[in-house]
Amino acid sequence: MKTHHLHARPIALAAAALFFSASALAQETVEVLHWWTTGGTAAAAAKLKEAAQAAGVSWKDVAVAGNENQRTLLRTKLMKGDAPGVAQIVGDIEQFADQRDKLFDLNAIAREENWDAVLPKVIQEYAKIGSGQYAAVPLNVHRLSVMYTNKAVLDKLGEKQAPTSWDEFFRVADKAKAAGINPIAWGNPQVISVMFTQTVFGTIGAQGYRKAFIDGDAATIQGAGMHKALENFRRLSAYADKSAITKRWNEGTQSVIAGDTLFQIMGDFAKGEFTRAGKKPGVDFLCTASPGTVGSLHFITDGFIFFKQRKDAPQAQAALARVLMSKKTQEEFNLVKGSVPARTDVDMSRFDECSKATYAEFNAAAKAGTLHPFVDMLIPASRAGAIRDVFIEFHSKPEMTPDQAIRKLLAAVKVS
Repeated sequence: MKTHHLHARPIALAAAALFFSASALAQETVEVLHWWTTGGTAAAAAKLKEAAQAAGVSWKDVAVAGNENQRTLLRTKLMKGDAPGVAQIVGDIEQFADQRDKLFDLNAIAREENWDAVLPKVIQEYAKIGSGQYAAVPLNVHRLSVMYTNKAVLDKLGEKQAPTSWDEFFRVADKAKAAGINPIAWGNPQVISVMFTQTVFGTIGAQGYRKAFIDGDAATIQGAGMHKALENFRRLSAYADKSAITKRWNEGTQSVIAGDTLFQIMGDFAKGEFTRAGKKPGVDFLCTASPGTVGSLHFITDGFIFFKQRKDAPQAQAALARVLMSKKTQEEFNLVKGSVPARTDVDMSRFDECSKATYAEFNAAAKAGTLHPFVDMLIPASRAGAIRDVFIEFHSKPEMTPDQAIRKLLAAVKVS
């Protein structure tokens, strides 16, 4: 009996240690600053919170309407030395490169869970500061190079499939216009920027796009491909409903749903509008690669960047990082968000036809080297803004020639 008691004591102590460790983690709060405040985005954020709390991490929600407002609050908190434990980012992570002393190093967790094996290199590049330090957890991939088509209208025009090239697109668009149908949904400057970006991406290709806007390669910007891209956009904009210049992207989606418009080129977040309207992919609408982008994929990623906290917080932050990168969390989050997981090894059986196709193309593009991010993810915000300004000016000034726009782009890619 005495011997049994001596063996039982260390077991009891170990159990007690585990209990108190779990209790301490459960009581630890991680402040999460994000801008997912409405509709499906709020519901998706709730999935992350549920997963965190199930793992014993107390999630303190600091939700701010609008990404610009969230960024302003983040900058303010950093200046005051009051960094949140975690903050949502969707743009240039390099803006934090000179604040490495403030960042929570996720490398040990990444090595332990082999993140490099399940994240494409371009997403690794986004989630790391400089050449090596993981500072953020990528949550998803929102495909930007998507074209939505009203299937009933396409059938009415006698077309069997959505166009895959710009030449095919213009042929079908002319056919729609002759039939009194608006060919393409248009909208405000945000919509125009997406349209312009996808026109360039689908004309000069994934590698050309990266060389032009991320690498700032002058020869690519001045090349025949960029000239053709500008001509394609000018021709595309001729189909625009001029009264749509103030409309948001979702209003354009509604016009496609209603059958008033044949096509919309927009990110996969627009799919939620079709779903909420009770429309089914492959039956009521098609979601295909935007013209010229078959075999490549243009995307944007939501991520959470981690900041150093007081001495007793790292355990909870590490637990949260593991939870956010888990296959189960990324599956549940993206089912609600409408995007696909940033990981390449998630079970997609519960996702819809559009998401399954996107995920397959995401994985294929990652292997082929044709997976490329929205410029904001890998260049300074000031440079991305300068590039967008050229797009908007070219659209608003029909008299501007492609050569004039190219000269402005050469200056824009040099903005620091």
